Amino acid sequence: MVYGLLLAFGAVFLTLLVVDTMRLGAPPMPSSARERLAVVALVERRAIELARPVRVLEAGAGWGGLALAIARAHPDFQVVAVEGAVFPLVVCAVRVLLHHLLGGAGLTVLPGDALRADYADVDVVVAFLGPETTAELAARLAQLSHPPQVISVGFAVRGWRQRARIQLRDRWRSEAGLWVFEPGP
Repeated sequence: MVYGLLLAFGAVFLTLLVVDTMRLGAPPMPSSARERLAVVALVERRAIELARPVRVLEAGAGWGGLALAIARAHPDFQVVAVEGAVFPLVVCAVRVLLHHLLGGAGLTVLPGDALRADYADVDVVVAFLGPETTAELAARLAQLSHPPQVISVGFAVRGWRQRARIQLRDRWRSEAGLWVFEPGP
């Protein structure tokens, strides 16, 4: 009986993961400790530039690792995690709830497609997405009157200028970059 329930749960989990990956354009990838440290450092750089706590939106937050790392490092920052895939959203929401129960602050999780999120008053967008989804997000952000800067893990933000980068010491030689939109003439 228990074995059958576990098998059924596993089948539902995998099916939803595949469907959500196809629907949203990127699989929910957990972030590594190195990626989290790099993202926190780049968010801190933006806060120093603005000389105030920043509002951060993680687009496609997945399991919530990057958003949680930022909120833990800077409880005075306002961090919003947006996720559209069912199981990662549930895991992220549970992690955020635990964060709050343990006295953490400054973190909200919202269900939804990151490409359709509200980016008004956002200082920094964190994106650990695939190259095509990152390009779609960048195109949408570029249409805003004051586009936020983007921290991208693993992918360039096409049409944007990289202001800073942190090379990770992993086997893939990944990097996290801080990108700014500069409209052409």
